[in-house]
Amino acid sequence: MRIATWNIGGGILGESHQLHGTAALDYHAKVISDSQLDVLCLQEAHVYESGVDQVATLAEACGFNHWHSIPISSSHLAPDAYLALGVLSRFPIAGNTYLQFPNPGLESLGPNGERWTLFDKGLLRSEIQEPSSPFTLINAHCFPLHYFGVKATDPSLTAIWHPLRRTLEDAHTRRTLACVDLNSPDIDHLLPNLKLWSYSELLPRVPTTPKGVQQDFLLASADMGVPIKAEIVPTLSDHALCWADLPTG
Repeated sequence: MRIATWNIGGGILGESHQLHGTAALDYHAKVISDSQLDVLCLQEAHVYESGVDQVATLAEACGFNHWHSIPISSSHLAPDAYLALGVLSRFPIAGNTYLQFPNPGLESLGPNGERWTLFDKGLLRSEIQEPSSPFTLINAHCFPLHYFGVKATDPSLTAIWHPLRRTLEDAHTRRTLACVDLNSPDIDHLLPNLKLWSYSELLPRVPTTPKGVQQDFLLASADMGVPIKAEIVPTLSDHALCWADLPTG
């Protein structure tokens, strides 16, 4: 069973924050199809005001019979779109629940002098009905605090990490997989109890963005089994596609 996570940045190729960039979903669909995935978590998929949903478009293009998406904030990449968390699956999806993280409401100036406001982030929890061994899937996208002049490890921001920590703790006694765009490499400080809760990291500690930083993580509870293989696939997007093979049954 091949599980993956990918922040597709509105389907726009190149570095993040390209306002009015053109989505290139044909490219993303080819990468997804070539990777032969069974379950994929997407962050920053676009859902447009017109009703067009990139999660649904990619699901149809790549032959996934099951998908779910939830818009969680306005998009910094297109004025007529919302950023969404999405799941594409070969197996039925049930029990989808969204949990929003506490937003500290930070503001800053972008590289061209535009005013940035910290958009809402959160996690989507779903139940994946894999026939021999169902599991809980957590798809989380955390705040990009480094763009707002603060560190993710700042003690004053501890509360924003509580929902993710609680969700991982509550789920660890069941078969659970978490796909997390942490927006920080400091997973040991931000999620210090992973070993206590018997989670293992499925990916090597190597960069997942062109800037040489690991922001993306795959976490598995102990009863998900030992990963058979894992790979970080560089893409033309500003995040790599990260996947891992896990046993079933």
